[in-house]
Amino acid sequence: MLQKNSSSTVSSVIEAGRRLEKGISLENRDGSLRLVIYANKQKRSVSFKPENFHRAVARAQEIKDELLGEHKAAVPEVSTQLDVSSAILLAIPLADVFALYRKLKLEFVVNPGPTESRLKNLEKAFSGMTIEDLGEYEIKKWKKSRMSGVFGHGKNVDRTKPTEIGGFSKQFRQHLIATGEINRMIANGKIEVIKSQERGVSEATVRHEMKLLRQCLKVYFKAKKWHSKLDWLNEQEIMTMDTPAASQHRERRISDEELNLIFNELLSPTPSPQPSWREPKKAKPESAMNSVSTAAGLKRVRSKNQLASTYIDYIKLALFTTLRLTELGSLRWEDFDEHKSTIRLHGLYDCSRKSKTHSRNVPLIPEALKLLKKMKMDSGKEEGLIFDVRPVTVAQAFRRAADAVGIRDIRFHDIRREAVTRLHDKYGFSLLALTQFTGHADVRTLQKHYFAPKAEEASEFAKRVAAMREVSFFESRPSPKK
Repeated sequence: MLQKNSSSTVSSVIEAGRRLEKGISLENRDGSLRLVIYANKQKRSVSFKPENFHRAVARAQEIKDELLGEHKAAVPEVSTQLDVSSAILLAIPLADVFALYRKLKLEFVVNPGPTESRLKNLEKAFSGMTIEDLGEYEIKKWKKSRMSGVFGHGKNVDRTKPTEIGGFSKQFRQHLIATGEINRMIANGKIEVIKSQERGVSEATVRHEMKLLRQCLKVYFKAKKWHSKLDWLNEQEIMTMDTPAASQHRERRISDEELNLIFNELLSPTPSPQPSWREPKKAKPESAMNSVSTAAGLKRVRSKNQLASTYIDYIKLALFTTLRLTELGSLRWEDFDEHKSTIRLHGLYDCSRKSKTHSRNVPLIPEALKLLKKMKMDSGKEEGLIFDVRPVTVAQAFRRAADAVGIRDIRFHDIRREAVTRLHDKYGFSLLALTQFTGHADVRTLQKHYFAPKAEEASEFAKRVAAMREVSFFESRPSPKK
């Protein structure tokens, strides 16, 4: 049925005085409203006031069923909505669509943060609209506004130039504003204020949000048991118009030197020196400092060291297994098989949509097996999660440590690419064999996004294999004498 909070759309339907569905039409005679029902060569009508439009439509459908001799006993509301008109579908408020998606889907996602953030941005832009408003013009208008920063600005992706006030942490921005230091730093040219409207989101962000909007609509229709209307939905402009092109895949590799710098920063008892553009923090009074001479102080230091060790083990296991951030966070000790050198990975989502992660056995190379054995011995656990830390916390710690040592063009997901390439370089796995680690069903996806060997390394690898096997692709032989 037409939702009650869609009064603006109800008014537009009444003013247009159009046919709602086969056998039911709306008449507006000098402000007198009525629904006219034609069925089985009979005619009936239902008069109503604008505020009772939904009730009148329901009554008109009941009268139509009675005239056709198909009136049945009352059934659950979900079943009565199987045959709804296009006018009612177009009047569905998008706020209801987003709310239902959040209720049905986000609850089952292991790491709902990115999806929740995109959903909030969609709600900010479309909550006051209906499906009928999702035309190509409105979507293009939203895309332009989104990329200009109207509905929130994007993050500073160029972390090599942390000169914008938006590139600072929230705490440091508040400190600058509260102390008035921001004006002095701007005057001295140390930072520049970039308005959020001047740094909108990327096309990749718009692409992700458009795909989520489509997914929300499909979930809503399926939840309402409107399977027969999915073809109608797929014909709407929001479902057929082109999305922005996908972003270029990254080719960033991570060296051992960079990883060691990050590990040392994570283990460091004191943070790295503040960059030149950041004011040093004021020292705390002695009474407020955590003295390591006390039992509580020693416990805090030990806890911090344990957390840093957990982060490092997390990063190393990512490098040894090629698993994603959230996949590592879902691993359990009872799925670890030392004898078969495998660990069972379970699907992360209980959703109807296609998931990147599916249940499978992941092979463990000797380095991964050795690390897991050590972690199991240290923890003394036989079951439960291997890592008792949130995946997003590990990613934040990794990024902050990388920033602190001056490595600002790196992401946690780059470890997956590095792991795939190293498995090929060190163990000589083929692309097909590498899919046993990554879980890709299509080798082309693996090759495009994750396999990034350097030309010189591929050449050296070919030399090592040729020397080991004493074979070559082509061997010149003298032609036989005639």
